[in-house]
Parts: sequence; C-alpha cells; structure tokens
Amino acid sequence: MKNVFTDGVRSISSREEIIRRARAMPPPLVGLEPLSPRAAREQLRRTFSQVFYPGSAVVEVLETCLGRALAHAQAAYPDPATYLAGLYAKTHQPRAQVMTCLTGLAGVGKTALLEALQRVVGPPTIVDLDSNHRSVQLRRVVHHEQGPRLAISDTLNCLIQQCAGPSAETKSDTRRQADQLARLMYAQGVSLLLFDEAQIGTLSSSANAMITKLLLVLRELGVPMIACMNYSLVQRLMQRPSEDRHRLLADPIVLDPPCLEDYAAYLLLLREVAPEAFHPSMNLRVHADWLHEVTAGVPRFTSTLMEIAYEHARRQGRSAFDVGDLKYAHGSDEYSQPREEVEAIHAQHSDPTRPVLYRNRVRADLWNPFRAYRVGPLGSRGLTEERRKELVLTAMAPAQARRFRTMDQLSVAGDSAAREAKGKRKSTAPLTVENVTRSLDELLGRRSTG
Repeated sequence: MKNVFTDGVRSISSREEIIRRARAMPPPLVGLEPLSPRAAREQLRRTFSQVFYPGSAVVEVLETCLGRALAHAQAAYPDPATYLAGLYAKTHQPRAQVMTCLTGLAGVGKTALLEALQRVVGPPTIVDLDSNHRSVQLRRVVHHEQGPRLAISDTLNCLIQQCAGPSAETKSDTRRQADQLARLMYAQGVSLLLFDEAQIGTLSSSANAMITKLLLVLRELGVPMIACMNYSLVQRLMQRPSEDRHRLLADPIVLDPPCLEDYAAYLLLLREVAPEAFHPSMNLRVHADWLHEVTAGVPRFTSTLMEIAYEHARRQGRSAFDVGDLKYAHGSDEYSQPREEVEAIHAQHSDPTRPVLYRNRVRADLWNPFRAYRVGPLGSRGLTEERRKELVLTAMAPAQARRFRTMDQLSVAGDSAAREAKGKRKSTAPLTVENVTRSLDELLGRRSTG
C-alpha cells in the first residue's frame, strides 16, 4: 500500500542510487590563467570545497542514517489516518529518540556528509493525502548549523523559522518553543534532525554544559537526531554524568579518512573539476600512496596541499602544478600546521588507547576515544598479540605500515636467533618434564610455581 510518508525514503534502496545522489561535482573550472596566482588559488579552493566523493565508508553511514529515518517514518506515520489524528490532537507528547553521535577528525568530511544526506533524501515536496484535506509539505530532513550562540531558545527559534518560515511567531519560553517545534516537525513528516557544528561546545566548561543541555532538549523532540561533533567535544561529554553519556554517546558513528582506493578516486575527481591546474604528466594513481600518507587521507589537508602547490607553480611562471610542486608544498611553512597534525595522527596509531605525546604536546583533538575502548587493553583482552598489532597497522598510511612491518620482521628474526642461541647453550640439560616446563616458563615470562 502506498504511503507518502515512507515511500520517498524507501525508494532510495540501492547503493548505486545513494552514490549517484550523494556525489557532488561542480562544473569544470576554466579560465584560471589570466587571474593572478592568489586569485586563481582562491577559485581552486572554492571549487575543491564543492567536491564530494561518497566512498565505501561514507555510503555505509548514509545507509545507516536512511534506515533510521525510514524506521521512524514507518512508526510515526504508518498511514494518512494516523498522521491526521496526531496532527489535530490537543496534546502532543513525542517520545525521546536515540541520538547518533557522528564524529571524526576535523576536515574529514562530516559536514559534507550531512549535506550529502540531504541531497540523497531530496528537497521538500508537496503531497496530497485525500480529497478532504489540503496538501501538506513533507520535509523529511531538517539540517541545523549551530551558530556561536548556544542559548537553547535561540536554537529552537532558528529551527522553528526553518520549518515555518522566517516570519513565524515563536513562543515565549523554552518549553513552549520545544512543543511548537515538535508539532511543526510532525506536521512536515520530519524523520531526521541533523545538528552540525556541535564542537563549538568545547570553548569552555560553561559552554560544554550548555551544549549538553541543548542536545538533551533536541533529543526530546521525538525525531531521530544525528549530532556532528569533533573528538574534543566527545571527550568532554564522556566526563559528564553517566545518564548524560548514555543519552548522548550510546550510538556513535566514527567517520574515518577514506581508504587508499577511495582516496585515489577522490583525487581523480579533483582533477576532473580543475583540469587546468594539474600538469598532464602527473599520474595521480601512482602518487596516491604518497599523497595519502602526507595528508592522512583527510580531504581538507589534500585540498590545502594542492592549493599551495598550484600557487607555487603559478608564481614560477607555470600554469599547472606537478609532483615537484606538491613536494614543495608539503615542506612549506604554509603547510606546517597540517603537516604537524598528520604526523601526530600517524603517531597516534602506535597506541590508540590514549592520546600520544607528540613533540612535547598531547594532541587529544586527534584521538578517537571510542576506539580506545574497542582496541584498548580492556577491549582487546581476548585478541592475540598478532591481531592487536594488525589493528594498529591497518590504521596507518600504507607506506608507513610497510616500514613498521619490515622493522617488526627484523625484530622477530633477531629474537628467534637469540632464542636459538640460548637453546643451544642449554642443550646439555637432561630432557625431563621438569626441565621442559622450566624452559617454557622462562620463554613465556611465567613465574615458576615450584
């Protein structure tokens, strides 16, 4: 049976359709050469910022979000009769929904993912319920970008005006505003609330308390919510009382940088939208490994590196950048901040259980606290040493992982030779049960019970 509230989301069923809708590619950028190097670089930056490639990890997140939106729509709007009954009910008591925490490194593409989710769902539509009722507008998804003001009333007002128009009158107190917004969202068939830029709550301890209270109020609106936040805010929320943590952090989604294959596809897309900026002789697939390592796969760092390289090439009298310009950009003062962060990200892979000390500074903003529980001592107690080692290596850049594996093989070979030499020195001992047990205890580092 057709249901206008769920069919719009249910129709987006295949991964190919999700990828087609989520992908963002602006028109090719042309006419850069007449511009000054700095002006041309600014044009390049704007074009790169509009590119979005939905890799495998991104598609999985989009599928998860769409599944939650569909489940809510099926429960809240099973048929037009139920919708109309709720629309004209005297009291509206929404049930609190699970809040999903979308987190990841700064610049990895969390905001771009939320924008892609909007493209996948599509714009608001006008639908007819039946001949006895006027047409209604279905919005399905509401995307709110949090501004610098954390007052709950300001946020609720912004959401009310987004749903009802800028001239909408709002209630006088927070409780009535929340009730007004919940009714508006129900009337427009909203099945997903996207809350972006929540990391502003890391400004101070008071701001942290305010963002916590704000998120809890939005969670009570009766619509599933995706709250986008950086690692810094997640760590602060983990210090909140247990009841706050259970409400805000029980359903995390960590967006990691794209894998090497997806990263190479992203590089080709950048070249496609700015063909004049890339030297024809540069093979991006060949250099994707190195670029993935020096940027940690983070799209923002990749864009910055290429912008610096392009401006350098232009100042040298060339119209396009090549690998030499990229290497210059990587060592430049302008790339020093991203370079330090990339090095700290790679260093963090050596011990995911806590923020590492890098250059006498603890970079907690680059540490994923959720992974600490998944790979740390408590979470990995049942894993073998080889499995724990492989979990760390797979998170590294490919070139760096190869170096670590080579060093590890040499270390294992040295240990084996030392054990063999030690065994030969003790080969004259009688082969008794006691001697074999004692040797095993020494080898495994166990204390003898006898």
